[in-house]
Amino acid sequence: MAQTDNAGVRDGFWTSPAFILALVTLGVHFFVNGGYGYFRDELYYIVCGQHPNWGYVDQPPLIPLIAAGSYALFGNFLLGFRLAPALAMALTAALTAQFASLVGGARFAQWLAGLCFLVAGYFLSDGVLLTTDILQAMTWLGVSWCLVRLIQSDDERWWICVGLIVGISLWSKYLIAFYTVALAAGLIATDLRRSLTRPWIYVGAALSLLMILPNIV
Repeated sequence: MAQTDNAGVRDGFWTSPAFILALVTLGVHFFVNGGYGYFRDELYYIVCGQHPNWGYVDQPPLIPLIAAGSYALFGNFLLGFRLAPALAMALTAALTAQFASLVGGARFAQWLAGLCFLVAGYFLSDGVLLTTDILQAMTWLGVSWCLVRLIQSDDERWWICVGLIVGISLWSKYLIAFYTVALAAGLIATDLRRSLTRPWIYVGAALSLLMILPNIV
């Protein structure tokens, strides 16, 4: 019976909206990402990443390191150089569909949510160029995922996951700071403020602060 159940899970995965939309998103970017020459910011990130540091004047270290590593691996083969943003958008498309499922959406809702992400011009452009925006949609949605799971399960340890994702997002761009400010207001205004009396939210906050501290310094 267990083997049959596992086979059903595998079959369901290969035909799930999340998996199919991730493949389609990746295919779109494989088709177009090599057709546009280097954007000036990409050249800047390559040079920054070739001089590794905890941070730079106008961005944290993660994207320059990815850019320099991609350039070292693929050189002027732009399709390979932009593999990171293509993969990031593919994973975000899958996470979008799965998030719809997490909040109770059936397959139609999952397809609709994922397709809306896939055809949104802003997110399509995020997958075309290797810039500091490539991880923003995925990390913001990842934090939302953790918050929903926290509310559903009442397991405060999800705050550690929130802190980890915020830290990774801050490594790529500081924009998620606006999310955390809005989240703080939401905590105070809702029943989730109970988390403020428990330790896990502070563990998560300390984790994200520890991750970005070298860059701040």
